[in-house]
Amino acid sequence: MSTLYKWTDAGGYTRGVHANALLWGEGVRHEVAWGGTLCEAGCLHAYRTPLLAVLLDRAHGRYTREHGAILWECGGEVLAEDGAKVGCKTLTTVRRVEPPVVTTAQRVRFAVLCAQADGRSTAGWQRWAERWLSGEDRTRATAANAANAYAADAAVASVAAFATADAATYAADAADAAARVGVRDLDVLAERAIAEETNDA
Repeated sequence: MSTLYKWTDAGGYTRGVHANALLWGEGVRHEVAWGGTLCEAGCLHAYRTPLLAVLLDRAHGRYTREHGAILWECGGEVLAEDGAKVGCKTLTTVRRVEPPVVTTAQRVRFAVLCAQADGRSTAGWQRWAERWLSGEDRTRATAANAANAYAADAAVASVAAFATADAATYAADAADAAARVGVRDLDVLAERAIAEETNDA
């Protein structure tokens, strides 16, 4: 049994507007007929850490777009995993937890680290990324040029540097793209992003 984390809406529901909505709460356990894969019927989704739950929600359930979303500590046996989220047959919500507060700069750093890790960026984008990470150049103009130079779908990592109004979505998309190409240490990249950007602040 692993300790995991799961978002619900303010009322405690996942997929609240759908026929397969589930209501969660303290000590509530749900079980599904295991479907064998993530993002399909027969899978209860969760995250390994509260930080990943916060950083990745905007690419997944998008609960944090609404006021009052609840982050739950859960217990479950992980049967599938892609580096971003995990899948379980049974999951029990134990208690509410306070989600970590993440700054825009921390989200952008996470996005850049994920895009670097996925290995599809150009040399020019990598040069921009190093300058952004070091604090040497965080201007919108050079970030826009870097976005144009990075053809892979994780280009959102550079877009995030100047589209600060929705950096949460760009960072989540970059991490999700990295997971799709086999990056499995997103939790390590998340902790690194928070620590490094806190130190740089």
